[in-house]
Amino acid sequence: MASFDRIELRGVCKSYGSVRALVNVDLDIRQGESLGLLGSNGAGKSTLLHVLSRMVRPTRGAVCAWVGDAHAPLPHCGVVGHAPLLYPDLTGRENLQLFCQIHGVAVESADRWRDAFDLDGFVDRVVHGYSRGQLQRLSLARALCGRPEVLVLDEPLTGLDRASAQAVLSVLGELRSEGLTVVFSSHGDTLVNAMNARTVTMVRGRVHTDSRSAL
Repeated sequence: MASFDRIELRGVCKSYGSVRALVNVDLDIRQGESLGLLGSNGAGKSTLLHVLSRMVRPTRGAVCAWVGDAHAPLPHCGVVGHAPLLYPDLTGRENLQLFCQIHGVAVESADRWRDAFDLDGFVDRVVHGYSRGQLQRLSLARALCGRPEVLVLDEPLTGLDRASAQAVLSVLGELRSEGLTVVFSSHGDTLVNAMNARTVTMVRGRVHTDSRSAL
C-alpha cells in the first residue's frame, strides 16, 4: 500500500545564479497517476523532476506529501536521468545486486527487471563498455530494484532502438496498471499516449497547460 495520497508542489522556484529554471510551480500529483512533462529544451522539465525526486532543493517553495488531510513522509523515488547512476567498474548484474542490497530487498527481485528489459545479453559485462541504449535499460532496471513508490524518468526512451523502446513501453504500461506513480519528461507524444498520461506543458520554467484542468 502506498504511503501517500498525493504530492503537492506549491510556489516552487529554482534559480541557478541569474537563471530562473522554475518559477512559482504549483502542481498536484495523485498516487497511481502517470504524468508527462512536455516542453522544449530549457523549459524546466528536468529541474522539476530533480526537485520532485529531492536530487536538488528548491530555492523557494515546498514539496509535501499527504494522506487525507495529514502530512506524510515524501515517498521513495526511483530515478532515471541523463546520468545512468551506475558503477562503471562493476558488471550490470553486480550493479543490480548492489542496489537491491542498498534498499534492503532480496537480490532475486532484480530478476524481474533483468528479464523485462532483456539484459541477459550483456548483464555480466562491465558497465563502462555498454552502449547508450544498454545503459538506459540497465538504469531503468536499477531504478526499479529499490521498489520505489514514485518512478521519475527524464526522457526514458533516449538512446533506445525501436525494439528496446517498445519493451520499455510495455514495462511502463504494466507498472501503470499496478498503480505505480510515474512522472516523466518527453519531447513527443509516444510515451504520453502509451501511458495514457496526464500532460503538463512547461514554458520558461512555468506550468503553461495542464490536461487535468481541461477535463
